[in-house]
Amino acid sequence: MDIKQGVLGDCYLLAVLSALSERPNRIKDLFVSQHFNKLGIYALKINVMGEWTECVIDDFIPCYKNFKQRGACFTRAHGNELWVVLLEKVWAKTFGSYL
Repeated sequence: MDIKQGVLGDCYLLAVLSALSERPNRIKDLFVSQHFNKLGIYALKINVMGEWTECVIDDFIPCYKNFKQRGACFTRAHGNELWVVLLEKVWAKTFGSYL
């Protein structure tokens, strides 16, 4: 219930994140950077083809520019949380883009 899918067709990823969120320590373990960072730089771990690697991202998130829609274009949390947005950004960076 924490995740709202955006315009991407990445429900497969969001389903996995939703399942992982049932055990919060599993999500927490993916974050090398465990605290809010004033610079907006975060390191996370991702498993690609069976190999764990670190991925560094910033907290710049694509957002709608019009008045009809507000917030992130892609996945967002129901509350004030960034974890799902940052994990989706790591996925996008790892595989080339959000598209």
